[in-house]
Amino acid sequence: MVMKGAIGGVIISPYIPFDAKGQVQNDALGEHIDFLIAAGVNALYCLGTVGEFPSMSTDQRKRVAEMMVDNAAKRVPVVIHVGTNILGETIELARHSQKIGADAVYCVPPYYFRIDDKAIVNWFNKIAGSITIPLHYYNIPSMTKLEASPELMAELGRIPNITAEKDSTDNIAQIHRIIELADLDVFIGKESLYLPGLVAGAAGLVSGRVGPAFPELVVEFYDAFRRRDLEKAKELQRRINALSRVIAGASSMILPAVKATIRLRGLMMGPDLLTPLRPLTKDEIGNLKERLEKMGAI
Repeated sequence: MVMKGAIGGVIISPYIPFDAKGQVQNDALGEHIDFLIAAGVNALYCLGTVGEFPSMSTDQRKRVAEMMVDNAAKRVPVVIHVGTNILGETIELARHSQKIGADAVYCVPPYYFRIDDKAIVNWFNKIAGSITIPLHYYNIPSMTKLEASPELMAELGRIPNITAEKDSTDNIAQIHRIIELADLDVFIGKESLYLPGLVAGAAGLVSGRVGPAFPELVVEFYDAFRRRDLEKAKELQRRINALSRVIAGASSMILPAVKATIRLRGLMMGPDLLTPLRPLTKDEIGNLKERLEKMGAI
């Protein structure tokens, strides 16, 4: 498979440790990023959904992006999410990411208003034209209410420095069609679709639930697929699915459940989240711990 960009393989979305005042605990963030890199991940997708970006100001997002890039220290590529509903702020964040040494940026389309494909292409053309580093399209219709068609992705793929799509849908048929039509590297964001997505020709996978807590498992899965050990890959895909269900079962809110899982593995991870999210209760943590122990995960 010929890739359009230089980023692929196992991509993990780091979580951000906050204290009770909403300040980032940089020591804990550094430990988390070291943990992910030591496990063999290929790149980091930062400040997306699990990075709690909707709860941050533009200045906060810039500061956290700088921490991410500094802590990664060029050991793996860093991709910073820059999406907002204001074009000027999105371009400001994209240019800032390029300035601080990010390897690429990714971006959701503007949400809330219903817009057509022509408006989306116009939006991404302007962002892509404001920077020289690669731009990735973040397709997460569960949050944006805008699902990118294969035809739209093919059109975006003709813009020179739009190189990839992160696909967080569960529509495997559409993912197949995007891979067929678009000159883009497609990254699978739905953990249960890793194996079928890679078989279809995806360039990599992005993990925001299992991978941040168990990066070695996702790396092992990807390595098994790469060496064409499909039986092992299927076994590990089932393990990923099971862990994903356990984490999701801890709370209706995924982010605090993943943070609690990271702490249960013995790592630092600030207990707080930015509002309106809340930490898990003691009972929720106890139930999560019991289920993870039963699986032999901790």
